[in-house]
Amino acid sequence: MSDNGAYMKKVLLQVEDLNAVIEKIKFEDFVDKDNIYLLGSSMGGVTVATCAVTHTDDIKGIILQYPAIFLNEQAYEIGAEYDVNGYKNPVLLLQGDSDNVVPDKYSIELCDYYNSIDKNHCRMIIYNGQPHVFTGKYKVIAAKDIYEFINS
Repeated sequence: MSDNGAYMKKVLLQVEDLNAVIEKIKFEDFVDKDNIYLLGSSMGGVTVATCAVTHTDDIKGIILQYPAIFLNEQAYEIGAEYDVNGYKNPVLLLQGDSDNVVPDKYSIELCDYYNSIDKNHCRMIIYNGQPHVFTGKYKVIAAKDIYEFINS
């Protein structure tokens, strides 16, 4: 990848914004505080994975679709501020095997890293023939997989 530094700064700004949203909504009466999930795709996926590190107590689970995890330079640094294994709750990772933007090797590596501490931390589903954004019936299949994850 080219210069990820500028993108990492954007991710950290998004993390800051998402932290503010979480801090606000968890005190709202209409929010089921025991069932807050985050879903992020691509750059939003790395934002969710990075933000969740500081919200294990608030976030019941995260769903990452083709996350651009390489934009978090500390993702795999054990004990670092943004080490993704700082998040202890379930992770669902969805990825297409024909993704040219975020190749599946990044998601496989991420899921393996999550599972290096707890073998059941991350569940990964790879959709055959799917590009960076799921198409056709795979949009429905992904929605069903997300629904099942949230209701398990």
